[in-house]
Amino acid sequence: MHLIKPGGFDVSLFFRDIVSPPEDESELGLQMKPCNKLEDLQKRVQARETKKRAFARLSLSLGKGLNVAVGLYSTAVAARKPSAIRLYRETNEPVRSKTRTFHTQTGSLLLPSEIKKAQVYGKKQIVMEKDEVDAIKKFDDPGLFLIGFKPMEKLKLHHHIRPSVFIYPEEDEVKGSACLFSALLKKCNERNVFALCRSIFRRNYPPKFVALVPQMEEVDEGRVQISPPGFNVIYLPYADDFRTLDPPRCPSATQTQVDKMKEIISKLRFKYRNSR
Repeated sequence: MHLIKPGGFDVSLFFRDIVSPPEDESELGLQMKPCNKLEDLQKRVQARETKKRAFARLSLSLGKGLNVAVGLYSTAVAARKPSAIRLYRETNEPVRSKTRTFHTQTGSLLLPSEIKKAQVYGKKQIVMEKDEVDAIKKFDDPGLFLIGFKPMEKLKLHHHIRPSVFIYPEEDEVKGSACLFSALLKKCNERNVFALCRSIFRRNYPPKFVALVPQMEEVDEGRVQISPPGFNVIYLPYADDFRTLDPPRCPSATQTQVDKMKEIISKLRFKYRNSR
């Protein structure tokens, strides 16, 4: 028995204010086809939630002219304490802070176009424009660039320096991404290797080296998916991230001090009281 509303179910009349709005407003239109099985409903909800949770969408470059569209998902996010909000003590209304820059000699207000940045090199001050500073910060466009493959035993536990992210193909962005992504995942898993990539997740971010560790799909006895297929992105450290730590060396007790402490402990008497 199916409950079907004549003319379709309009999500936008009521549930639009409850469910967070998606990026594609067409999803809030009429839902003409109902779900016949619980698994279909779960897949529909999971597909929408997965699309909503992607914090970035990039292209994975496997070679010249060969790109795969992927989405990045956070598997673990640290719960942080929200920052304090400044309030006006008379009305308890939130206040906004505004920074202004003044000339040190004349005291006149400086506009952003009148401010430049400088760096001292060889006892000489090098003045740079804002466009030049932005060009220096930009290494490349955001994306993942495949460098090569390495055996899984080359990836050590101490290489894990921060929480990893998960990538999954975005078929809507580039057609054929799911097929090529699946083939790459299957071959990496069969040969027990990980993909070494250079990553830039956001514009003007410094490049980082990451390891794409394959993860195959896992289902339980009821054929419900436990782990999705995709790559876990492991951030790799640079050479200067490895440091030799010198632990503090405390003086060791002599055998005479140890024997005296044993005598003191043997003469101690405590009165214990069982309190509940």
